Amino acid sequence: MLITLVGALLYLSPLHYVPALEVFESLDVHIIMMIFIPPLIFDSAFSADWYLFQKQFGKIILLAVPVLGICVALTAVGMFYGLQYGFPNEKGTPATLTWAQCILFGSIISATDPVSVVAMLKDLGASKRLTTTIEGESLLNDGTAMVIFLVMLEIVEGITPQWQFILLKFVRLALGGPVIGMIFGWILVTWLKRINKQPVLEANLTIVISYLVFFVCEHEYVQASGILGLVTLGLYVSHYGKPHLHSESFLAIRTIWSYI
Repeated sequence: MLITLVGALLYLSPLHYVPALEVFESLDVHIIMMIFIPPLIFDSAFSADWYLFQKQFGKIILLAVPVLGICVALTAVGMFYGLQYGFPNEKGTPATLTWAQCILFGSIISATDPVSVVAMLKDLGASKRLTTTIEGESLLNDGTAMVIFLVMLEIVEGITPQWQFILLKFVRLALGGPVIGMIFGWILVTWLKRINKQPVLEANLTIVISYLVFFVCEHEYVQASGILGLVTLGLYVSHYGKPHLHSESFLAIRTIWSYI
């Protein structure tokens, strides 16, 4: 709320015309996404309890795939019928939004970001099982939302994809990211095993590999899910890498990632 208020005041004040703010305003949103998504996703996955995540995996998948699909559908129905974006107005002009556009909107707002919720649950002393379920669902539902978004975006742009194309896109996004994440996770864990008590080097490796996984997955020739790739990388390193980290190294990595 405070950040929103400060942003609104800056926009309305003469400071809005400060050159630095004008440069920031002109930045491509994809640059912001590529800077902040890798540390946010990797840190959550790396901090997750692998044992509890494995135990709660069925519930997490249920919430992240079918339940998210239901949320997208209900949002689209609410937009189309409830708010009547799908009906012509009194003058008989066409509907404001089509079904495809309503579903596209639903896919954008249905993916949850429970960072504040998880932090509050931890402060309240909620069970780790509940916290892991909510956090795990938030990590995986982005992949589902992204598949729906990309398919509906092409329909909105006038492209009618065949079912084979939709299936291929889903497989590439859902499986390509995790495969790439596992490959780089194995490389990172193997590398960490060969390093002994070098916290700075180990922390730098986790940062570089996490960005590398995201960029490789999102490359135009790969087009896999960078988010799912990061989730897989974080969970793989959490399960196989943590036992090989010295206490000093682990503390340094956790401190650096928390700061980022």
